[in-house]
Amino acid sequence: MKLTKRCLLASFIIISLPLVFSTVSFVGELPDQSVSEGELFRYVLPIDRTLQNGTLSCQFTILPVPEGPRQMNNNGTACEFFFTPTFNDAGNYEINFTIGDIDGTEKKSMNLEVINVNRHPVITSSPKTKVYLEEKYTYDVKANDPDGDTLTFMLLAGPEGMIINFTTGRITWTPASKGTFPVNISVSDSQTTVFQNFDVVVTERNYIELTRLRVNVDGSLKTYNPGDTIDAKPDSNVEFRIDITSLYPTSNGLDFDEVFATLIIEGILDEGFEDFEEESDFFSLRPGRSRTLTIPFRVPFQVLDDTFDVRLIIEAEDEEGNTFVLEEEYFLRIRKPLREISIRNFEVFPERIKCSGSVEVFGTIYNAGRRDEDVKVRVTSTELEFDYQRIVELVSDPYDKDNMFKFSTPFFISQDAGAGRYRFDLEVLYYDDRERLTAFAFVDVEACPEPEQPEDEDKDPVVIIVPEEPEEPKEPDVPKEDIVFEQPFTESPMFLALLGGIFLLLIVLVFVLIVFLFKR
Repeated sequence: MKLTKRCLLASFIIISLPLVFSTVSFVGELPDQSVSEGELFRYVLPIDRTLQNGTLSCQFTILPVPEGPRQMNNNGTACEFFFTPTFNDAGNYEINFTIGDIDGTEKKSMNLEVINVNRHPVITSSPKTKVYLEEKYTYDVKANDPDGDTLTFMLLAGPEGMIINFTTGRITWTPASKGTFPVNISVSDSQTTVFQNFDVVVTERNYIELTRLRVNVDGSLKTYNPGDTIDAKPDSNVEFRIDITSLYPTSNGLDFDEVFATLIIEGILDEGFEDFEEESDFFSLRPGRSRTLTIPFRVPFQVLDDTFDVRLIIEAEDEEGNTFVLEEEYFLRIRKPLREISIRNFEVFPERIKCSGSVEVFGTIYNAGRRDEDVKVRVTSTELEFDYQRIVELVSDPYDKDNMFKFSTPFFISQDAGAGRYRFDLEVLYYDDRERLTAFAFVDVEACPEPEQPEDEDKDPVVIIVPEEPEEPKEPDVPKEDIVFEQPFTESPMFLALLGGIFLLLIVLVFVLIVFLFKR
């Protein structure tokens, strides 16, 4: 058999062409897979790498294109596919995988079903929980379904006469009696159901209203609603500003003769055993008018890091004797810093002395934080050469006696100091001397009185000249006779002796008489 030149050429071309194929291959067919919405799908491709030549490559395509994130990880030895479908990705997908190396590639596909997941509806509205007697009550229940399903509203429990619209969720009711009434509603998307339970409180209409509560804490003024929490610190200055409004109509309404408010903070005084209770001033209120009451409160500097119940009670009496009481509740939260030492007071007494004298230097320091602290206390006066130093440990428990340090030391200011104003400086160090507090006080020293000046001896002496009297003529000498003095008897020593004897005799007679009477 002879081969033609054309056949020989074709054979040569066929024999000369290299055989190109991938040395990396899939192991078997790729089975169908499934995953639920919102869940992670993770799939490791089954690859035979026995004959791999060069770097492994992995690629994929997915149709239709989903919303959820997807990616292929290749660590050089294995290919891993990740996909997290969103809640809008329910359906069937075809995923095409391509693997290979420098010698070639291989492709295979698989089917992935994303299973629909029903998400439950969400109630987004808050119920109205108060209504006046014989006044209409309405509450529109608001809800949405993430999947866009149709919702159905149902009233599972409620007072007599209350109804709900199955499609809109509106609740209507007119209460015929006072009291507290439980209500239970449900919202369903036909697959899942959610519930909302609440109480409706029915009261008579109150013609006094707490319009607004503002609280000023250390200069920061904020508005609070019932149930809100007011933040303060130990020793904070707190002022409650209460806006009260008369709901009587302005045309023919009644005047309120007496309106006042009472503020109660439970268990904040006397180591938690006593309430703070303070009444406001009384005032009158005309129909439709508003007034603002203020009640101040100073947080104790020794107080727990805690939350305290606050009750605000408003009482009013109108001109016909009808009384109304309104009570709202709040919370006061005392936030103590982690580390804080405070100076309560620092004084010098008396603040003024004359010339010289003793003064008392005293002060109070306490731990307002949540950590025990070693504290250095020093009081100095450079001009007066005064230096007082102490190191104390202050515990964080506000009710412990070692939470506070009181010092008092006397000091004598001599007249050598001189008149003037002298300063005393207080320095407090804590937290390993990283925190420092200072305070100062003054004492005024008045000038000493001027001493009396002696008379000046250098002054010229005063000379008094007395004129000489003229000499009288001398009488002739007459011989002297003996002078005899005559003395009355009552002034003589004999008379005095006689009186003494009579006095002594009287004493003896009185004594004898007393003895005689006593014996009888």
